[in-house]
Amino acid sequence: MIEELLEDFKKNSTEERAIFQRRICKTRYDIIGCVNPYLRAKAKSLIKSGEYIEILNTDIDLYEYVLLKGYIISYKNDIDAMKKFVYKLDDWSLTDTCHLQKRFPEHLEAIYEWTK
Repeated sequence: MIEELLEDFKKNSTEERAIFQRRICKTRYDIIGCVNPYLRAKAKSLIKSGEYIEILNTDIDLYEYVLLKGYIISYKNDIDAMKKFVYKLDDWSLTDTCHLQKRFPEHLEAIYEWTK
């Protein structure tokens, strides 16, 4: 499942997008240039099919993979998964794109505390 997902990422990425993202994102993760609308749609598809659990339980140091996990957590409103995920955030784009601060407003103080 994970290997197919990574292949899917590569098929839906461009070098131009990767260059752009590397310029604006100062993350420790590798970036391959997959577009966000694809990642959002993939997250929704994985949730609908129930295949998202393996993704939440697997860590891969790829920007798009971390972003996909953030979308899944955000769409599921899963506070327990968010507690583990917040430590993966190392760049404004991961935090901002997943909308954790909007989807978990009741936990905003805890999110700030966890990110210290």
